[in-house]
Amino acid sequence: MLTHPLPSLESWVNHLADCELPILHHTQRQLQALQGSVDEISLHDIAGPINRDALLSLQVIRHLQRNRQHSQITDVNTVERVLLMIGARGFLRQFGNALTVEVQLAQHADALNGVQRMLSRAALAARIAEHIAAKRHDIDPTEVITASLLHDTAEILIWLQAPQLAMSIERLMRENTRLRSRDAQRSVLGYTLFEIQLGLVRRWRLPTLLAHLMDERQLTEPRVRLVMISTALSRHLAHGWYDAALPHDYRAVADLTQLSMDGAYALVRDAALQAALHWHGYDALPVIALRPLLPGPGEMPAPTMPDAEPSA
Repeated sequence: MLTHPLPSLESWVNHLADCELPILHHTQRQLQALQGSVDEISLHDIAGPINRDALLSLQVIRHLQRNRQHSQITDVNTVERVLLMIGARGFLRQFGNALTVEVQLAQHADALNGVQRMLSRAALAARIAEHIAAKRHDIDPTEVITASLLHDTAEILIWLQAPQLAMSIERLMRENTRLRSRDAQRSVLGYTLFEIQLGLVRRWRLPTLLAHLMDERQLTEPRVRLVMISTALSRHLAHGWYDAALPHDYRAVADLTQLSMDGAYALVRDAALQAALHWHGYDALPVIALRPLLPGPGEMPAPTMPDAEPSA
C-alpha cells in the first residue's frame, strides 16, 4: 500500500489504473448463488448486484472496452447493455469468483471500513439519481445511474491503495471545516481526485457519454447536473441530515424536478430508504439510520436556506 504521495499525476493514474479491482464479498455470494440456476435467471437478476457494487460495475464496463470488437461502432454505457453482449454465462464465468474487498484488506481494518463506506455512498448516489431521473422522465435513466455510481471511483481506489492518505484528507477536513475538499486533496495527494479521475477515464477509455456525464466541468447540461447533485447529496448525507450543504442540494433537486423543497427532500428520503435495504452488503450504517424523527407537515430536518453555499 502507498503511504506517500506519488510524484506526478501520470504516476497516480498509472498506479491506480493497473491495480487489481476486488468486489464486495456480499456481491460475490450473490453471483455464486446465481451460478447454480444460470438457465433460469434473467439479465435483470444479474444486473441488480452489479449496480450496487461500483467496483464490479467498473470492471464490467472496462471488460467490454478492452475486448471491444472493430465492428462495434457505438459505445455501451450501462451494465445492462454489457450483459446483453456477453450473456449471463459469460459474465458469471468472468466475474463470479473475483477477489473480494474483505480478503484484500483483511489486515487493514481502517482501509476496509473506508472502502465499504465509499461503496455504500456510491450506491446511494445511484439510487438518488434513479429517483431524480424518474421524476424528470430521463431519456435513459440507466446512463445517469451508472455515471453516479462510478463518479467517485478515484476516491474509492485511493482508499484501496493508499488508505493512510485517504484518512489524512478526512482528518484535514474535520480539523478545518472551512477547508475545501479539493484543497485538502491537493495538500495530501498533490492533485485533486477529479484530476486523477479524469486521467483514469482517459486511460481506461471509458465510453464517451459516461465520461461526459461524470465531468463536473459540463454543469450547464441538466443530465450532468443530475449526476453531480446525486453524488453531492450522498457525500453530504454521510455527515448527517443536518449537514449545512443539504438545503442547497434540495434546492438543486427542486430546480431539476420542478418539485417543492419539501418534495425534493421527500424524494431524497425515499431514495435513502431504498438504498438502506441493502446496507448489510457494505457492513456500513445506512444514512437513513442517521435521519431525525419524522418531521411534521411542511417541515424538513434542516432549515430551508436556498441561498446556502454547498461545501466542496
